[in-house]
Order: sequence, then C-alpha cells, then structure tokens
Amino acid sequence: MIIHPLETNSYTGADKIGVSAQAVIEWRGGRHNLQFSVEDQFSSGIKVDRLDAFVVAAVLRAMHEGEDIEVRGSMSARLLYNLVNHWIPINVGMLPGTKRISIEADRLITKAEGRPKGTATGFSAGIDSFAVIHDHLFSAQPEGFKITHFLFNNVGSHEGSTRNQALFKQRLGKIKAFSERVGVPIIEVNSTFDHLVPFDFMKSHSARNASVPLLLQGLIGRWYYASAYRYTDCHTGPCTEALAHDEPSTIHLFSTETLDCISTGSQYSRVEKTRLVTTHPETYNTLNVCAGGKRAILAEGRNCSVCSKCCRTLFTLELMDSLDLYTSVFNMEAYRQARFGYLFDLLLRPNESLNREILEFAREKNFRFPRSLVLAATLARPFGDQIVEFRRRRGIAKL
Repeated sequence: MIIHPLETNSYTGADKIGVSAQAVIEWRGGRHNLQFSVEDQFSSGIKVDRLDAFVVAAVLRAMHEGEDIEVRGSMSARLLYNLVNHWIPINVGMLPGTKRISIEADRLITKAEGRPKGTATGFSAGIDSFAVIHDHLFSAQPEGFKITHFLFNNVGSHEGSTRNQALFKQRLGKIKAFSERVGVPIIEVNSTFDHLVPFDFMKSHSARNASVPLLLQGLIGRWYYASAYRYTDCHTGPCTEALAHDEPSTIHLFSTETLDCISTGSQYSRVEKTRLVTTHPETYNTLNVCAGGKRAILAEGRNCSVCSKCCRTLFTLELMDSLDLYTSVFNMEAYRQARFGYLFDLLLRPNESLNREILEFAREKNFRFPRSLVLAATLARPFGDQIVEFRRRRGIAKL
C-alpha cells in the first residue's frame, strides 16, 4: 500500500468556507482519495507536514489486504512504533482475516515541537459522551485536562455511509445549542471514508475517529475517547461485533510526540454513566443515543426510541424512575410498543456485558420480568445471536 503526499485546498460551500486535506491511497486491489474537510476557523490546526491521520485511516485496509504501508512523506515516529509493535498485533488477534504488516515512511518526526493547548473529545450527545463531559468539563481537572473543543466527525457512524449527509447534519443541528450554552466550540469534520475501510463502523470506529485529532495536531494536544465498557468487561480477544472492548488497551497507541490519546469512561458501568447523565439538566433536551439509522433520519435526528440503544437507555432510565426527564428527546409511545421486544432480547443474551449490567440493576431494583417472557427467552436462548441478528436486519422493533 502506498500513501501519497498530503495536499490541501480551500473550498467554499453553500453556507461555509473551509479547507480540505487529502491524500491518495493505493493498494493492489484499489485506489482511494481520502479527504477530510474542516471549517476555515479551525483549518490552521491541520498539520500539513505529516500523514499520521491517513496512515491510521488506511491501516485496517492494509491489514485486510496483507500489504505493508509505504508512507511517501513524514509521520510520527511514536505512532509508527505504537502501530507496528502493539496496535496491529492486538487487532490481528481481534479481527479474523487481518495480517501483521509493517510501515515505512520517508521521514520520521521524533521531536516534540510543543504540545498544543487544545483538549478535545468527540461529542455525540450519547451516554458515554456525556460521561466524558461530566468528568472533563463539568468537574474540576488540572490545567490542560479540561475540554476546550468538541469534535463532531462524519467518519461512518451516521447511517453507515460518509456520503450520507442528512443524519450528520440533523444530529449536528441538535447539539449546537448545547455547545453554545457550555461555551465549547464544535469542530465539524467531514470525510470520504467510503470503501476505504473494509470493516463496518462498529469494527473500525476507534481508528476512524482517531484519524481526526491526528489530522488536527496543530490545535489538539490531548484527545479523550469515550469508552463503552467497564474495565472488568474489557479484553483483546477475537471480535464478533464491536472493537470497543479493547479501547483501554489500544486508544493510547494512537498518541504521537505532541498528541496524548486517552481512553476514558471504563471506570464506570453504563448504568453508572446513565445515572451521572441524569444529574445534568443540560442533557434533558440534548441526549441522543440512537443507532436507528433510517429511523433516526425520519425522526429528523432525534432518537428513534425503538432501536436497541434507545431501548437500552430508556429501560435504564425507567428503572431509575427518570423517564419523565427525557420526554422531549424520546417518543415514549414508540418505546412502549418496542419495550416487550427489547426485554426479550435482553433476556435472550444475559451474558452480553451491557445486558448483564442492566440485569444486575433490574435485580437491585426488584424489577419483575413477565414469566411468559422469561420462559420464551430461556427456550430461545440457544439461538439467541441468530434471532437478534435477524431482528436487527429486518428492522423489527417489537414482538
């Protein structure tokens, strides 16, 4: 695989001006012009003297193809070391079909030129995201550790395709008011990841998202990545659904001489994070946990209230007697219709880590599942994964 030199160009859109940074990436079976677009006011943060962002964006494709990476330009020596010696071996063990590869660059950057003062985190307005904000914006932190910027990335999470702007724009519009209230600017970053990464977003999200702070190393010196799972549930074994279980072991490996990458949030369970979130009235009109895809687009960027993530959050809030706090961001009637099906899925896979947390909390709250539902889930449990996948693919929200 060859990563060609970085180029930048100014652009003028319908409602903004900005700068795009792009590099051509070639491998035996294809070619992709990867482009990131940043609004003009933040474009000075693009480090044009290094290809770190493009290496991380392309590494999973190279591992999938079994091709070593040739970087025709400069990259961080620390990043190269971390990827080759640690990140790649860990992910080969997690993603079947990938291979260990090497990376060579024309020039290596070894000197720390001074860490930028910006401290950023991705802001999706979800439970994990707000837990990071609770710790690093609403709580006291040492100098340099308090959030100064939010990143809102279009790298594949908004209805799968980075070409689909509708959901990206809808969600961005929903969180701007919160950004203004807390005085933290949002850096909007668009990209053209389509067809470059050979894995879906859930199996590649950390590398996709890490490419953004690596691009903006002229502005960002510290980056927090919201982890999904508590430490006791994290591991680096084979991955069947999502790579999130490995984050405490791998996020720091995207660090460079001037960028400190930190995985945070694993000190809490998802239930504990949800309880933290409910203590902040700012979240009552902003919380967005949806993974509903097209249903989220139909809801104009709001929570669809019937997907697994929406139902998981709503049931947790129900157990906390906090549902009424979030009536402006969820459709409670839609949830009531989907609730029985979600509880069936919950009981169907009781050992899945996030399900286990909620079941523990339900027992603590003396919640009683309907006996008929318990029996049905118990009988169907040997086929649990297939049933959940079938329901997910068909978009079935309720039984």
